[in-house]
Amino acid sequence: MSDSAGPAPPGARSVVAETISGTVITGDHTRLTMVRPVRLPPPDQVDAPEPVVRLPRAPTSVFVGREAVLARLTRALAARSDVLITQALHGLGGVGKSELALQYAHRSRAAYRVVWWITAESPRGLETGLAELAFRLVPEEPRASAEDAAAWALAWLRGHPGWLLVLDNVNEPRHIEPLLANAEGGHILVTSRRDVRWPGRTATLRLDVLAPADAVALITGVTGRTSAADLDAAAEIAAELGHLPLGLDQAAAYMRQNRISPGRYLDKLRRRPARLYRAAPSGDKAQMTMAKLWDITMEDIRAHAPEAVLLLRILAHYAPEDVPRGILGGRAAPDPDVDIDEALGLLASYSMVKLTDDTVGMHRLTQAVVRHSAGRPDETGTEAGPPEPDARDTAFAWLRDALPDGDPAAEVSGWPTWHVLSGHIEQIAAHYAPGEGTAELGAVLRSTSLFLSAQGAVPQAHALVTRAADMLEPLLGAEHPTTLACRHSLALVLRILGRLEEAEAQHRAVLDARARVLGPAHPDTLTSRNDLAGVLGHLGRWNEEETEHRAVLDALTGTLGPDHLNTVAVRNNLAFVLLALGRPDEAEAQHRAALDARARALGDDHPATLNCGNNLGLALRALGRLDEAEARHRATLEARGRVLGAAHPAAFTSRNNLGLVLGDLGRLEEAERMLRDVTEARGRDRGDDHPSTLISRNNLAAVIGRRGRWEESAHHHEAILRTRLRVLGAAHPATLTSRNNLAFALFLLGRLEESEAEHRAAVDARTAVLGPDHPATLTTRNNLACLRRVLGGTEEAEREHRTVLEAFTRALGPEHPNTAAVRANLAYLRGEGVRAEFAAGRFNLVNMQADLLFLEHGRAPAQSPAHPRWRRT
Repeated sequence: MSDSAGPAPPGARSVVAETISGTVITGDHTRLTMVRPVRLPPPDQVDAPEPVVRLPRAPTSVFVGREAVLARLTRALAARSDVLITQALHGLGGVGKSELALQYAHRSRAAYRVVWWITAESPRGLETGLAELAFRLVPEEPRASAEDAAAWALAWLRGHPGWLLVLDNVNEPRHIEPLLANAEGGHILVTSRRDVRWPGRTATLRLDVLAPADAVALITGVTGRTSAADLDAAAEIAAELGHLPLGLDQAAAYMRQNRISPGRYLDKLRRRPARLYRAAPSGDKAQMTMAKLWDITMEDIRAHAPEAVLLLRILAHYAPEDVPRGILGGRAAPDPDVDIDEALGLLASYSMVKLTDDTVGMHRLTQAVVRHSAGRPDETGTEAGPPEPDARDTAFAWLRDALPDGDPAAEVSGWPTWHVLSGHIEQIAAHYAPGEGTAELGAVLRSTSLFLSAQGAVPQAHALVTRAADMLEPLLGAEHPTTLACRHSLALVLRILGRLEEAEAQHRAVLDARARVLGPAHPDTLTSRNDLAGVLGHLGRWNEEETEHRAVLDALTGTLGPDHLNTVAVRNNLAFVLLALGRPDEAEAQHRAALDARARALGDDHPATLNCGNNLGLALRALGRLDEAEARHRATLEARGRVLGAAHPAAFTSRNNLGLVLGDLGRLEEAERMLRDVTEARGRDRGDDHPSTLISRNNLAAVIGRRGRWEESAHHHEAILRTRLRVLGAAHPATLTSRNNLAFALFLLGRLEESEAEHRAAVDARTAVLGPDHPATLTTRNNLACLRRVLGGTEEAEREHRTVLEAFTRALGPEHPNTAAVRANLAYLRGEGVRAEFAAGRFNLVNMQADLLFLEHGRAPAQSPAHPRWRRT
């Protein structure tokens, strides 16, 4: 017996003992509890009653888009059942990691003696799950402590190979490290939001969102709604939810329970996403986890690094992918207590963001939940966190600080940065409701639209510049210079979209306001006058265009000098209208001067220089110097493809113009292939009714006819004429070209009366619009003379041919192909018949292309920068 009395009792009625056997009662009203010592049987003496399976629920019957990754997981775990194999599934919360693990466990359960699912969010959860396995294996024994039972279960697993443990939603690798170090002879499948280094030889498999088609299949499989409208709406819902399985499943369950269509749910989703993310069908706990996922994760992140929560809220306002890590923090002096890289690493470990060395990405559903949960009370009624700076404004400020200096359309050196940031600017703009914007945001939106327009992304440019104009006018006033600059940019985009009447009206309004506020000689006023002239040219009012360009050119030459880039740009525009007016010699001289000046100032590959090269090629073609024209267009096409991309509208223009020259050179198969490709590309890019698409289709129809397929050619020309009458009107030069070309096709088909009616209508209209000596008018007069000869009017035909020949010789020179064609028509005045003469080259075939020359302007999108520019290409 020890001399020590042991621990002293802390109170008169307390019982303290190192070992107690029997019954102890203490306190005035204590209930009697009998406790017996518990000893679980040795693990090696307990076999598993077959089978032992615990899964949280039945797997979903609508399991789509995961069969390939499930097969990969099955192969990874099927190698050996008696050797420890650990596989970790990681990915964003809600991506379907648990469902994939559940599908594997359910389908493979016959291959294991024990399949046991443990929710292992914490060490306590892991311990409890192992303890419950012990109690399942030894059900008749009294309960031991959780700690003892968990230790017993681990010992049992070591002695009984052929089991599967699923550890779901593991937050910290260190929590499962003791288990991995001591387990033997089975498989452990881990799911986690964290992409970190796992203990031991754990293999990892990242799970991503569903493919679009599989996402739609999930929604329709749950809802049973499969009409065409339902499928379309389901596709939009899937895109809105970022194809995230848990979000899709919640959306589908909501639709099913509330008996609403996908279209109606889509409307609700777009109005109140956060509310729907938190709305789960009653009694469906799986769906209620959607909101809890984010709250739990945010709580953990805040505990580790509160600054990471703010960073997450800021990132939630950018586009989901490819946020440059270099912009984070802006230009402000860095906070010594905040390490952005460490914060990003923490967020990435929870799969809240995806990291590369240079960029960070964030799932769009994560972004939506983070944005809408900011400042939301938790279940206790308290705010989720302390007040934070406005994350949206901070996100915008960081982007603004990273924008390049200079004109977004002209400063090519800044384009790589604009390419990276423009999508994030568009995304941030969407987070500002009407009336919330600032003048600074409006200016950035306008600058972004200039860049997008220069890249050919015209619909996006239109959306941004419209938003900017609506934002700036109430903030600054309708006639503030910044507002006027924005409306001027809007007019330019409208012109590119082919909405010419709207563009003219907008340009005139801005011009009037600038002349009134700034004065008629101010550079901004002259910019408006120059670009208004460009719209007049697109409307076919070339004489008005020439007048405006000459006035602006004179003003700039006097104030800036003849070699200033603004002056050079107007010279280029003037040259183009001279070409349209049938004065190619003057046009060539002006184009060469503009090309040389731009090459010296900007370089050979600058888009403005390439525009001049394109236009010079048109002038060379109009002059009949086809080899030079081909070389010029090929060089421009190659450079535009390299600098702007093969799918840029300017590259389409070069391909169209090269196709025309190839047709002139008789390389018809090559010309048809090129023109067909560009017609289809323009149709996809701008729509079938856009003027540029109609130009290419018109050119294609001409080449088809020259290859002898006149029925097909006439079909195209009839369709183009109908569209141009509807879109452009009867007097537009492009409509007159279509009328001429249809008349010519009818002529070759032998439908002579119809052809004569169309020819006469075209001659009258062209004479009224362009004048009697314009090359386009002369072309139609030549064709009508050919027709009159076939119909027996030989003397009338000869008189008309001689008149046209004299006019072509004066305008184009004696060696021009058009002049030569008319001369041939006179020489073979009494030919053998229409088709024989056509086959022998005795009729003027260049009429179809000569007309098109005046329509394919080759003008790449023009923009209005912060400083005056004078480019219309």
